Amino acid sequence: MVRNDIMDEGLGAQRVLFLVVMLSVAFARLPFFDNGPDASPPTQTTCDAFAAYAGPRIVAVGDVHGDYNALREVLAAAGLVGDASESCEWTGEDATLIQIGDVADRGPDVARANECLRALQAAAPADGGRVVRLVGNHELIRAEGSFRDAHPREAARIASVRIWRSEVEAGAVQAGFAVGPFLFTHSGFRPSMLRRLQRRTPDELAAHVNDRLTRALQTCVETAGTASCSFRDDVFSAGPDRGGRGVGGTFWTDWGVLSSAPQVDLPDAMMQIVGHTAARCSPRSGRCEPIRFRPDLRAAVVDAGLSRAYGSNRAYLEIDKGRVSSRWLRPGSATRRPGWTHRNLTDACTGRGLEGPKFSSR
Repeated sequence: MVRNDIMDEGLGAQRVLFLVVMLSVAFARLPFFDNGPDASPPTQTTCDAFAAYAGPRIVAVGDVHGDYNALREVLAAAGLVGDASESCEWTGEDATLIQIGDVADRGPDVARANECLRALQAAAPADGGRVVRLVGNHELIRAEGSFRDAHPREAARIASVRIWRSEVEAGAVQAGFAVGPFLFTHSGFRPSMLRRLQRRTPDELAAHVNDRLTRALQTCVETAGTASCSFRDDVFSAGPDRGGRGVGGTFWTDWGVLSSAPQVDLPDAMMQIVGHTAARCSPRSGRCEPIRFRPDLRAAVVDAGLSRAYGSNRAYLEIDKGRVSSRWLRPGSATRRPGWTHRNLTDACTGRGLEGPKFSSR
């Protein structure tokens, strides 16, 4: 009897250990949550910086890749344009829209998507709003003279690069943007780049990449009607994880580099908001949250895979009154109605931890 009791206790302990391991694996695989070397919560300094943000509402939209309809649907859901199917007129009042780059390639409606963003950028200031347009690696590829990822039905490709260059020179398109504790670039500053630059504030980092982009455009030349630029600074380099020889800049850093970085290697009181790495989940699965983030809130990725070339997800990140929320469209099914769902990322600052997503009709 004693031996059997011991065996039963041993088997019970094994079952408990097995259950703990399986739950840990399942949690680590949640589609919205990227565990780094640790799952540290946000520091009080980070939470205080978010709470202190008193600027206008911010809507960050990820890579578009030539899918105008997807872009317009997300903007309408965020209240920045009207609900009419062809509307691209500003209704966002004093909000700030930030498009994270990579409007180009993959889909056929690159020009139309850029025209929409350009029109909104011109119209928003009349209502106190603002539209920030960032550069992605696919814009850089085109500026180098390559259209290898262009959709076969896309027209006026070379002309679109000339327009893009003139907009960068005029400051209408940027490499980085900072407001409060939030830093927006296409793919983010990895730890090795941060150490090299010795710049730690969002404003300093945004100013650095904008300066490097402006300088790089001075190298552009036109040959036989085709413009070609050379992007040689470290900020434009691909790191070893991408097969490159550089340190890895703010246009080619995959999300896994940021999500797996130790907390100490990323600045406190700053959230990097990036695109570049598309969500590979389908909302029809019922488990897809296309906006992903670090548990310490030092980085989030908003490339939801809007384009049909990826998952046709609909999502955006919202910052309003110190609250950071991810919002995404949940399709309907036989047992549930369709609608927009949101998760308040800054619940992690309240001591309650991250609560489940909330359904809303918005």
